[in-house]
Amino acid sequence: MAILSSARSRRGRKAEVTEQFIAFRLRQEWFGLPIESVYRVVTMGKVFGDPDETGVGLTRYQDQDLLVIDVSHRIFSEASTLPATVPKQNNDQRSLIIIKNSKGELVGLPIDSQPEVKRFSRSQFVPLPATYAARSKIRCLSSMMAKTAEDTALFLLDPDQVGAI
Repeated sequence: MAILSSARSRRGRKAEVTEQFIAFRLRQEWFGLPIESVYRVVTMGKVFGDPDETGVGLTRYQDQDLLVIDVSHRIFSEASTLPATVPKQNNDQRSLIIIKNSKGELVGLPIDSQPEVKRFSRSQFVPLPATYAARSKIRCLSSMMAKTAEDTALFLLDPDQVGAI
């Protein structure tokens, strides 16, 4: 009889819905974008046209000009770090996360770390404290973050804010 009741209790439980995110590190923090907003992740090529260090430049992708927005500049409000060229060593190559903004335009976001696909259940999402959201120097965040198994936080970026032109 015990076998039947444990089988019944397993049937009664619903599997928790999980969502996928492209996660990457900037400074000491983890950031993530919903996988639905990510078009591609590619190796970043040469970036042109940012002499004033505004954090906005251009690169070529599939024989088209692609707008590149320095995600670190956008998130931390600091001087641009867009490189003129890709470093020569493979382990130092930067990746470019290509997202679609709300206008359907492709925008490239350069990142220093290797991106990872992470899954989170809805119960792992917690709202950002209102005081933190208002006073933090980190911008372009959604109103949520996810607690990871490693007991760190992954800040969810708002694709429309980070990819806004």
